[in-house]
Amino acid sequence: MLKRLFILLFFVGLGGWLTACNNDSPVSQTQTTALVEAQLVATLKSDQVDTALQTISSAGVTSTAVPVSPYGVFGFKAFRVVYWTTDDNGNRVKASGLVVFPDTASLDPNAREYFQSAIVSDQHGTIFLDSEAPTNAFMDDVRKLLSGDTPTSTTFGLVIYYTGAYGFTAVMPDYIGYGESVDHYHTYMLEDSLANATVDLLKAAVELAQQMKVPVKKEVYLAGYSEGGYATMAAAKRLQQDNIGFTVKGVFPMGGVYDLETMGLGIISAGNMDFPPFPAYLTYAYGETYSDVVLSELVKPEFVDQLPVLFDKQKDAYTIYGLMFQIAGKTPGVDTFSVTDFYTLTALDSFVNNPDYPFRARLRENNVDDWVPLMPMVFVHCNGDDILPQTLAYSTYQKFVDSGAPAVQFVDPEVVFGTASLGHSDCAVYAYKVLLGSLCQMEYGSCN
Repeated sequence: MLKRLFILLFFVGLGGWLTACNNDSPVSQTQTTALVEAQLVATLKSDQVDTALQTISSAGVTSTAVPVSPYGVFGFKAFRVVYWTTDDNGNRVKASGLVVFPDTASLDPNAREYFQSAIVSDQHGTIFLDSEAPTNAFMDDVRKLLSGDTPTSTTFGLVIYYTGAYGFTAVMPDYIGYGESVDHYHTYMLEDSLANATVDLLKAAVELAQQMKVPVKKEVYLAGYSEGGYATMAAAKRLQQDNIGFTVKGVFPMGGVYDLETMGLGIISAGNMDFPPFPAYLTYAYGETYSDVVLSELVKPEFVDQLPVLFDKQKDAYTIYGLMFQIAGKTPGVDTFSVTDFYTLTALDSFVNNPDYPFRARLRENNVDDWVPLMPMVFVHCNGDDILPQTLAYSTYQKFVDSGAPAVQFVDPEVVFGTASLGHSDCAVYAYKVLLGSLCQMEYGSCN
């Protein structure tokens, strides 16, 4: 959802710089730790990152030169990490994620002695293709760069910023259901699985850093857009409640929804689904997770057997969109897709009128607005969001304020940048601009 031209411009002129190390012996650990193995997949030198950052500026992505950390520009080493996590049913799952360490070799020796990088954990938004998972997208970009082609994902562009420009260790979980765990259904909008996948990767990243003697401190910023906003909130809640040794310096839930029960009621009251793959994916995941969420009772018969086919990780969002219209006997661009095209009338009536209806109760169980954050938190959400209305996020922000949360803010990128109304996808670029500027300020006071 975040594929944008400004990200593609990040990669102009990078061909030939990256060294793929797919044949290196993997780092292995026992199953008593989070880390299972780590494979070095790419190395980039600081001067190469600097050239990339200049390319961003000269391409008109920003009006001024891209700011960098007080230490200057960093090279980096990127690893595909396999680690243990747990799904909502308590099953141990081997998951994967991308971990990128800044290379301190270019630092002044005096600075190198005391430098430690903080962590940015970036939780990706809704994807449908396994190839879009951070580890797969990044490794595909490596192959493209080595062959002189232009990468097509946002993953590498974010790494250029997080690690190259700002000196953070970047951590990006694939989530359960993608990457190493592709044979598991994706645990879409499920609190425990998404929190576990994020927090356990943080643990594995620190283990890897210690093993490799990379100076990483257990201070973390959490950020993500759309599903990633929800996952970010779930992980922040988990880190605060479990107190496992990480200091959360800032949380940026962007373009997300945090009260799933209210979202469900809103979808039903709206009548039409603007993008039916989203609620369908959530419904499928909940049906797979909970025995009392029975898909054959919840959705129309023609969809029950098709859900595993639609969400097989081999179809992109718009293919699924078209197939859902086809299954419903409708034509995209001509017809609208109604909630009654997907859900049974009995299920819709029960959801609205019975708070204990299993699907509604399970959504409420996965609300992530039922705590009071003690760390700095910045909600970032556009007023023009056509998929997840800003009012849903603002209600969570207001709930936190009313509950005494000491340091929460709400930012509308449309106001910050003076844009016209921005839909859910278009807002992502501007939301990340808010995030990147805030990271510099919070970690260093300012960037050069």
